[in-house]
Amino acid sequence: MLRKLLSEKAGIRNRYDAKRYLRTPEGKVLIDEAFTSVLTLIFQYDVELIEDATSSGIVQSYAVRYGLMPRDAQIVATCVMNGIKR
Repeated sequence: MLRKLLSEKAGIRNRYDAKRYLRTPEGKVLIDEAFTSVLTLIFQYDVELIEDATSSGIVQSYAVRYGLMPRDAQIVATCVMNGIKR
């Protein structure tokens, strides 16, 4: 959502300009707008939020086992931890 807003409202398409822009007052308003949009959808459709895997040991074991980047390994660990198979 934030990337889409950055592109549409500020014409920003790369991460370096995005990081710089998000520190400005206008950028902070955009961050708030993105969070509000996402949270509105979550509550509107009664989406169940789950805990994510935060144990570095578990995340590391999935990263090593499957050759994943840390964030991807965290997603896999979260799915396993919450019984999500697909």
